[in-house]
Amino acid sequence: MLSRSVDLHLLVQLDALLAERSVTGAARRLGQSQPTLSGALAKLRRHFDDQLLVRSGGERQLTPLGAQLRPLTEAALESAERVLTSTARFDPAVSTREFTVVTSDYGGATVLPSLLRVIGERSGGVRVRQIPITVSGLEEGLHTLRSVDALLMPRGVVRGLPHLDLFHDEWVCVVSAGNRHVGEEFTLHHAQQLPCVLLSNAPPGGSLSAATTSPANQLEMLGVHLQVVASVNSFLVIPLLLADSDRFALLPRSLVRLVHPDAGLRVLPCPFEAVPLVEAAWWHPVHENDAGHRWFRQCLGRVAAELRGSETS
Repeated sequence: MLSRSVDLHLLVQLDALLAERSVTGAARRLGQSQPTLSGALAKLRRHFDDQLLVRSGGERQLTPLGAQLRPLTEAALESAERVLTSTARFDPAVSTREFTVVTSDYGGATVLPSLLRVIGERSGGVRVRQIPITVSGLEEGLHTLRSVDALLMPRGVVRGLPHLDLFHDEWVCVVSAGNRHVGEEFTLHHAQQLPCVLLSNAPPGGSLSAATTSPANQLEMLGVHLQVVASVNSFLVIPLLLADSDRFALLPRSLVRLVHPDAGLRVLPCPFEAVPLVEAAWWHPVHENDAGHRWFRQCLGRVAAELRGSETS
C-alpha cells in the first residue's frame, strides 16, 4: 500500500529529472520553475536517501539507484495513464487508442500483418505500436507487462500469466541450394559436422538459455553438439548467411515461407522429432477487465483462428 505521505506529483518530477539529468532540463520539460524542481530533487534525495544525480566531469550522471529507478518511473507513469484513461465502454469505431505489442522479429513477421488487418477491419482509428524485446524487459516480466498490452513470445520463456496460444510452428532444416554436403535428406551427422547459423530469441544485450532455438537444445540432449558459427536475432539475415555456403539453420517453417523463392535455399525435415514451437500472446492480469483490452484480445483471437486454420490448409 502506498503511503499517503508520498506526494504523487513527485513521480512526474522524478521521471523528468532522471530523463533530463538536470534541474534545468526537467523544469523546461514540465513547464515548471527551476526552484520548484530543485525543491523536488531535494525531497526525492531525502526520500530515497540517495543523491540520484551527481556531477561527474562537468555533467550530471545518474547514481546506480537513479539508473535503477529510470525504467521503473516510466512504467509507473504509463500504468497511471492507463488507469486514468480507462473506460467502462470501448467503441473501436471512434477510438484512436494505441495498443503496444512487445515482440521479437519472429512474432512481428508472423503475427503483426494479420493483427493490423483484423484491427483495420474492425475499427476506425485504432493503432498498433511494436517495440522490440529487451533482456531487462523479459527479466522484469510481470512489471514490464503492466505498461504494454501484449508480449508475443513462444511458450517456455514466460509462465504464470494470462495468454492466448496463437499458432503452432514446425521446425525445419534450411541449407543453401548449392550445399554440396547435403543430399535429399538432412541427417544428425550433418547437424554434428556442418557449421550452424543459430536463430536466437534472446534479445540484444544478453542471453537467455530458454530463448535459444528449441531444436538446438534438443539436439544437445541427443548428444549432437552444434558447430555454431553465428547466432543472430533476426531471421531476415539468415538467407544471406546460408547463401553459397555449407552452413545450415534450424528455423520455424512459417519464417521460411516469408523468404523469397529466389533466395536459393532448400528446406528439409529435421532428422529428429522436434517439439513444435507454440507462439503465444501474453498480458498482465491488470488488463483483464479493461474494455478496450478485451476488444484487443478478441482481435488476437481472430488472428489465432486464422493462423491455426492456415496450419491445416
